Amino acid sequence: MLVALYARTSAADRDGETVDQILVGLAAYAAGRGWEIALECADQSPFPEGRREGLRRLLGAVRAKTLQGVVVRSLSHLARSLRHLSDLGRLLAAQDVALVAIEDGLDATDPGGAMRWRDWLQISGRLDRALRSETAKLALLRTSGERWGRPAAAVNSLELLTWWEGRGGRRPLSTREIARKLGVSEATARKRLRALRAAGQVDDEARARALAARGGLRRGGRPASPLDDVEIAAAWSLQLRDARRRGSEPSISAVAHNLRASRSRVQSRLRELGFIDED
Repeated sequence: MLVALYARTSAADRDGETVDQILVGLAAYAAGRGWEIALECADQSPFPEGRREGLRRLLGAVRAKTLQGVVVRSLSHLARSLRHLSDLGRLLAAQDVALVAIEDGLDATDPGGAMRWRDWLQISGRLDRALRSETAKLALLRTSGERWGRPAAAVNSLELLTWWEGRGGRRPLSTREIARKLGVSEATARKRLRALRAAGQVDDEARARALAARGGLRRGGRPASPLDDVEIAAAWSLQLRDARRRGSEPSISAVAHNLRASRSRVQSRLRELGFIDED
């Protein structure tokens, strides 16, 4: 069988073997298999950059169909990438040239090795085509200005507006509660709500009325309960009496704590009832 030997080393690998030493080892291997050496090619250049005149000579002989096999120490000496290796493998198969990579255990002169090599070429070819197709699609999306990447989460606009405005007698929810019910992030819920508001589909006044009727949004998971004016007046009077006795200022926070309501709600109601000033 007529074979070609190919060796490559990097110019930066000054302490390693030379291409001549690698070729001597390949020649000994070919002689042990009873093969006739028709061509010896070598390259010594930075990898994967640099001109590879030896590889060019080898491929020229393959295309001329003057060889029956190619012997290398490792597939990494022959190809600069997996895609490059796949392309070279298909070229060799098309020219009916067997590939032997000693260190990688590849011997396409053996029927079993040839079958495994052919299967690998088919799988790598399909994978390469799929990856190239996906890359082309992404490039097209980028250049066209369309959104690419993970698809946006689907949001039911009717359901979002129902919970936001409190339609059907429901309690209006916060964006966090709405996001939890819709199964999306809070940022997604806000973004969709902004888009609907820009389109004039959001009735914020209806939400405000519904919230006012229910005493505002829930705080801490406990439903807001209406404040009793009599209880507020009594609690505030008691707080004023205690404050005068201590010689300090009355505490709205203490009243809110006793009524189990928020300080802001108690303060707002005290202003409405005229117990404190609008300062």
